[in-house]
Amino acid sequence: MEININVKRCSKCQEEKSIDLFGVKNYNKDGLNHYCKECENNRNKVRYQDPIQKEKIKYNSILRNYGLTKEEYLLKLDKQEHKCSICSDVLKNDKKTHVDHCHLTGVVRDILCDKCNKLLGNVKEDVNYLKNLINYIEKYSPQK
Repeated sequence: MEININVKRCSKCQEEKSIDLFGVKNYNKDGLNHYCKECENNRNKVRYQDPIQKEKIKYNSILRNYGLTKEEYLLKLDKQEHKCSICSDVLKNDKKTHVDHCHLTGVVRDILCDKCNKLLGNVKEDVNYLKNLINYIEKYSPQK
């Protein structure tokens, strides 16, 4: 029996397909996903449409990335009165809500809105950059 290393059998549809049609999964022996890309995409569409699965995925991601359980995350959100710690906009606990953390220490700080999280990232948490930004705005602001 000849083994062709350029093809792989999908665990879902059971078809033999070119290895180009499989995604990368470094922790698998062959470095490829068990499912072909088409079957994996279909599987993910179903998972992400189910609200229960969607919520599980969200909180598992928060736990994996920041070490916060669902309960700890929701408690933090409650303590902030569901408001962004920077701009005080109401947080809806959706995709546009982010756990802020120090990139040097990994310590979780607060929960921010998308706008403030991106702003903080864009200025690289550099106080001097922010001071220069304030000076620039003041320089070109109409006098009151």
